[in-house]
Amino acid sequence: MATAVKPKLTASEYLAWENALSDVRHEFVEGEVFAMTGTTRQHNEVVMNLVMQLRPALKDTPCRVFAVDIKVRVEAANAYFYPDLVITCNAKDLDVNGPAVLTEPSVIIEVSSPSTADYDLAGKFARYRMLPSLKEYIIVAPLSHGATVFRKQENGHWEVISDMTHLTVQSMDFTCPLADVFANVAYVAPELRE
Repeated sequence: MATAVKPKLTASEYLAWENALSDVRHEFVEGEVFAMTGTTRQHNEVVMNLVMQLRPALKDTPCRVFAVDIKVRVEAANAYFYPDLVITCNAKDLDVNGPAVLTEPSVIIEVSSPSTADYDLAGKFARYRMLPSLKEYIIVAPLSHGATVFRKQENGHWEVISDMTHLTVQSMDFTCPLADVFANVAYVAPELRE
C-alpha cells in the first residue's frame, strides 16, 4: 500500500475532498487517504476483456458490472475502495438517483500487479470480507495469466480456487476461458516480472 497523501480525515471529509478533485482517485482506509496508481496497458486490456464477457452474461439478470471508477464502501472497515470491477445485484446500489458508492457488492474483481498483489490478497481482502453481501472475490494477474477465486461458503469460510483454465463466477452462473480474459495480453515469464 502507498503512503497516505493527507493527514487523517473522517469519511465525510474524504468524500467531500475527493469530490472536489473530480479527476483524481484516492482510496480511504481508517482515516488515511491513498492515491491510486496508474494502470498498465495489460491491466486495461484485462479489465476491458472482463467487462466484454460479463456485461452480456448479466444482461437479463438484476445484476450489473461496473469498472474502475466506482467506489465500494466497506462500512465495518471504515474504508472506501475503487475495485477494478464490481458486480452488484442490490436495488439500492443500482438506483440511478442514489450515490455513486456501492455498498452491497456480490462480486469484486481486482486486476493485480507485482506492486499491488500482496495488498490485494491481504489488506483489501481482509476488509472486503467484512461485506455481508460479498460472495466472491477474484484476483486476476495479467503478467502470469492466472486468477484466484475466493468463494464464500454457506458456513462463512472462504474456499480458494486457483490453477484453472476457466474463470467461473459461480454466484453469477458465469464461466469463460481464461484465454478470453487474457486476449491481447502478453504472458511475462516469472524471471522478467518486476
